[in-house]
Amino acid sequence: MSDHATKILEYILEVVETTGATPSIRAIQKHMGFASNNSVRHYLTQLAESGHLGADTRRITLGDRYAVTVHDVATD
Repeated sequence: MSDHATKILEYILEVVETTGATPSIRAIQKHMGFASNNSVRHYLTQLAESGHLGADTRRITLGDRYAVTVHDVATD
């Protein structure tokens, strides 16, 4: 797994731990300082292929190796 993919996964897990929801692609883009969200999508694909994220391309979900699956939903 690449360094960027590792940092993205760490950020996703941090956001899930603090908010209970996964971050948006734009939030990841901003956090990582990428100029394009296509870079984020590239690394999300790598994370999905390695089992860290779910294969659903419409939303970011944690993979089966984690105890729970979290969807990016609005909370009150």
